Amino acid sequence: MEMKRLATHSQIAQPPAINLPMWFWTYVSDHWKQHKFRLGLFLALILISSLPLLGMTIWIHQSAIQKEYNSVSEKHLAVARNLSLAMSRYATDIESTMELYAEIAESRDYEIKISKGITALDLRYIAVLNRQNLSEHRYGDGDEKVALPKFEQILELRKLAELAKGRVAFSNIERYAGKPHFFVVKQLTEGRLLLAPLSPRYLKQIQQSIAFGEKGHAMIVDSLGRVVAHPNSEWQEKSMDASKVSVVKEMIARKTGVAQFYAPPLKADMIAGYTFVPETGWGVMVPQPVSELISHARNVQHAGLIIAALSLMISIFISWKLSNLFSHPVRSLSNVANRIANGDRVARATLKNSIAPSEIGKLEKSFNRMVEELQEKTDQLSIALKEAKAGSNAKSQFIAMVSHEIRTPISGAIGLLEILKETELDKNQNKYVDSCHSTIGNLINIVDDIIDYSQIESGKFSIFPINFDVHSLADDIYSLFSPMAKRKDLEFHINYETSIPKQIFGDPKRIRQVILNVVANAIKFTDSGKISINIRFENSNTGADSLVFSVIDTGIGIPADMDSDLFEEFSQVDNSHSRQYGGNGLGLTISKRLMTIMGGEIWYESQLDVGSNFHIRLPVNCQGDADD
Repeated sequence: MEMKRLATHSQIAQPPAINLPMWFWTYVSDHWKQHKFRLGLFLALILISSLPLLGMTIWIHQSAIQKEYNSVSEKHLAVARNLSLAMSRYATDIESTMELYAEIAESRDYEIKISKGITALDLRYIAVLNRQNLSEHRYGDGDEKVALPKFEQILELRKLAELAKGRVAFSNIERYAGKPHFFVVKQLTEGRLLLAPLSPRYLKQIQQSIAFGEKGHAMIVDSLGRVVAHPNSEWQEKSMDASKVSVVKEMIARKTGVAQFYAPPLKADMIAGYTFVPETGWGVMVPQPVSELISHARNVQHAGLIIAALSLMISIFISWKLSNLFSHPVRSLSNVANRIANGDRVARATLKNSIAPSEIGKLEKSFNRMVEELQEKTDQLSIALKEAKAGSNAKSQFIAMVSHEIRTPISGAIGLLEILKETELDKNQNKYVDSCHSTIGNLINIVDDIIDYSQIESGKFSIFPINFDVHSLADDIYSLFSPMAKRKDLEFHINYETSIPKQIFGDPKRIRQVILNVVANAIKFTDSGKISINIRFENSNTGADSLVFSVIDTGIGIPADMDSDLFEEFSQVDNSHSRQYGGNGLGLTISKRLMTIMGGEIWYESQLDVGSNFHIRLPVNCQGDADD
């Protein structure tokens, strides 16, 4: 019961078959046959035009993201370098200002009233500290006087100045007056120090001026990788340490390039162009989320697909019109040709129209002229064919009449020889009579062959199938050729299978004629050895039974170059054999034609100077049982 339930479920689960009505398939088939050329041409034009579109679409699809990466990489790196150049000029201006105040401090001419550039460069002040780290003089103080850095900071700044060896040095970002600052220092003589706190306001302005896409921005870090300017204000105010980020490591190492990295604040993969400021070691990078690049590339791909689809639709429309323009003349010519083939002698092509090229008009004229010439030549050939047929019929009638006329006196001569043989003749006379009898017999055979050949050529040859005994046919063949083989000292055998039915339905006269021709040739062209005739019956399950005769000899064989000519009229192995063995060359030709008429076949295998094997296969109907 369970098996039945499962089988029922399986039958229900099968999708319903879609059976389209027969008229639909008939319509499709007829339409395809009528417009095969146009549809084929249309498909070819579509293929030719769509391949470039397909290639372009695939190229856009595959290269859009890579092109976006390349484009963004170049742009981001260019922006990073421009920012680096701006900060480099800014640092150079600060260095120049510090050098100016260093000269004043060295001269101790503090009476010079100069504070130009300090505020513009975001320097809080410029102080000259003595050896005891006390302020010797300060420039640029505003209304709010800011205290000097802590003692520990000043000591670190002195070390930085010493390492700079008389050049202006920039510190990393540090906390000063509650906010992030840089310090700019320069070592003076007598242990003095020129010191200036630098606000990162200008760097923040530069960072804030860079924004693109949804989350594209700029980021500036000091030489230790701590954040100076960033869209994240918390990171910026706390000077967060970003030195562990791979791109920041590259900037700290004073390298320039483009790289991808993961940004923890945005929780996204980023691509950035990065570089550094040579004077200060600051790092600047311009990152953008990779997802924005992919999104833009997808938009490009979608636009490319839309363009390709529109182009394909236009291509289909143009291809359909062109296919009709090119196929219409061909269809018209085909229709006219069919009408002409069906006997319409006045049918002519009319191909030219308003949009057809001039070549179509030329084709129309050439086709019509060709039709007229062909009809004229057809009329001439028809007349010539009638004349040739009449001549052929006359020739066949002449040959048949002459053959019969020749046969009549020959028959009379044979009768006279028979009467003469019954008279008293000496040995030589009997020999001459036998020789004449044999010669006239050969002449009768030639005349019979000519009569058969003329009847076959004229189409008046008929087959008369009856029931006959194959065994009796084999015995007759053996009785007829056994004396001839014995005179040439040849072994002669006939072998037939016991499975051959007694009664076969066929034309025994013509079958006997074919076999006699083949066996006579075998004896004629065999000087030593043996001749075997094997007869077998091939029973087919389809009802197409066959009787196969194989005549095997050890004669002179057939040269390979005679394969195509052996069954042609008046053909023998070669002229020398013709002279040696005689014959008219019609026996195998007539045998081949007879086998074709009876629906059979004849073929052979042969090897020169070894022998030949001729096979005769006849389709027959069995009318009796096989021998027990």
